[in-house]
Amino acid sequence: MYAANTVGAIAGVFLAVHAGLPLLGVKRLLGAAALGDAALGVMLLWTAAAGFTRRRVPLALTASGAALLALPLIFARVDPRYMASGVYRAARLLDPSDELLFHRDGKTATVSVVRQGGTGVVNIRTNGKTDAELTTSLDQPADLDEPTMVLLGALPMALHPEARTVACIGFGSGLTTHTLLANPRLSRVDTIEIEPEMVNGARYFRPRNELAFTDPRSNVVIDDAKTFFSIGQRKYDVIVSEPSNPWVSGVAGLFSDEFYRLARRHLAPGGVFVQWVQLYEIDVPLVVSVLKAVEANFDDYVAYAPNEGDLFIAAKNGSRFGPPDPSPLMVPAVARELGRVGIRNMQDLELRRVGTRSTWQGLTRAVDVPMNSDYRPVLDQEAVKARYLHLDAKALVVFQKQLFPTVEMLSGFGMPGSITSVTLSRLYSASRLGAEAMWLRDAFLGRVPVNDQVVSDPQLHAAAREVVEWMAACPRRPMPLAGFVRVAQAMIPFLTPGDLDEIWYALASRGCARNLSQQDRDWVALLQAAGQRDGARLASAARQLLAAEPNLAPPSKRYLVAAAMLGSFASGSTAQAREAWKAVEPSLGAPDDLLLRVFVARALQ
Repeated sequence: MYAANTVGAIAGVFLAVHAGLPLLGVKRLLGAAALGDAALGVMLLWTAAAGFTRRRVPLALTASGAALLALPLIFARVDPRYMASGVYRAARLLDPSDELLFHRDGKTATVSVVRQGGTGVVNIRTNGKTDAELTTSLDQPADLDEPTMVLLGALPMALHPEARTVACIGFGSGLTTHTLLANPRLSRVDTIEIEPEMVNGARYFRPRNELAFTDPRSNVVIDDAKTFFSIGQRKYDVIVSEPSNPWVSGVAGLFSDEFYRLARRHLAPGGVFVQWVQLYEIDVPLVVSVLKAVEANFDDYVAYAPNEGDLFIAAKNGSRFGPPDPSPLMVPAVARELGRVGIRNMQDLELRRVGTRSTWQGLTRAVDVPMNSDYRPVLDQEAVKARYLHLDAKALVVFQKQLFPTVEMLSGFGMPGSITSVTLSRLYSASRLGAEAMWLRDAFLGRVPVNDQVVSDPQLHAAAREVVEWMAACPRRPMPLAGFVRVAQAMIPFLTPGDLDEIWYALASRGCARNLSQQDRDWVALLQAAGQRDGARLASAARQLLAAEPNLAPPSKRYLVAAAMLGSFASGSTAQAREAWKAVEPSLGAPDDLLLRVFVARALQ
């Protein structure tokens, strides 16, 4: 009986997945299953009744009563618009103006394609959850998802310009595969997608993803990613992993130590693996559990953010990443896609580099969480909770890009060029901070009027106006130190050292330095060292200020000790960083912000 039950269960699953779902759909398959169960119950009831009472219950009566149980499932109408709404996630139905273009039950998921009413924005959904969204016309502005899909296709080319073969896990809208194929250097792109209806639904995004369907170098494989790599012996120059959110059943295994070990074996020498990690509906510890798995399998990695809600981790073995190569990004078709999402030069790309293995050293020690593994599935168990609580890990995008040029100083790679020229994009808030830094520079140097508020923070604008007014009469007026520091902190992480040198030259050439107090001079020295990315001078200036001003407020003290530790790390002295922290630890206690937590973990390792 046990063997028969097992065989029946296996046969039932096989038939349901490969025949029932494609032919009948979810509703009819459930109805058929319910009717089959009811029929089995009728038979057992009829037989049992005969055995106990020696009098058979009329078969027609029991059959008709049992069939009533299946009637609602067979004849009830299941509105596909409701099924596509994803109420469990968004708590709302599709808008009446939204157009349902495609809705089909596949072997592993129900796939829907929806066009937002009155717009050209189209999204593709699995079980009601939007997995990709873009505008189907190049005449319309890019949607929020497009930077992720475009950069996921373009970034590997810049990091590995000699790549010729690519495996892309997950079809989605097809835009990532399309962007990859825009590179004429590639000879083959294999896109692995577990659900065939996802590929069929993605046809509604054409012509935005045209190359994914028509380019002879494109090969779409319907298979599970782990099975595909396990069975095949092919090695790739680039593997791009673009799965759904890890709280979706079965997806967390594509973020595990075992999967990265498998992917590593299928990389050609010098190959690059790129992992997309969603920073929404997750938290920092869960992302760090993934990062620990990456660190266990790859020698080096670099992290980029296409927007505030997504993160790319590009990893490799055998050597460290150098600066990205601009030549693959200058291919006209690739450049056109990048330009749509606000990436028009290499400074725009550098702005989106938010971390490296060398700059994030200490992050995996600062967060107490196990490495995500198939045998210890931290991500699979906790991701649903994080989604339910509306948590996010967006701090990872900004914690090393505000206040200090941390990534530049600890990685050794800075903003290319001497003059800052970043593109303002509504799709990436750091581009706004870069544009504001350029305006603050121009206002400080008298190139633009300061009266019109350009920066979004009213307090920062007030500080900028105060500093500009002081600059006009600085030999006769004391420096507004707090305002000057506030403005400098907004400029330093986003402007090149060459641009910032103009600020320091203006202070000297206009005679502003003559009336500065010693405290003013010390703070200017610290800010100048940070702007010039001079680690030794930054650490020295920060230690001097900490010694001269022991009664600083906690925020200022945290800023200075972070500066002292950053400068020490950048100049190669972990011991000095540790001493800087030990000196202030009694007054500050445990670090309460992510940057300082990472620095402390790095210093105490």
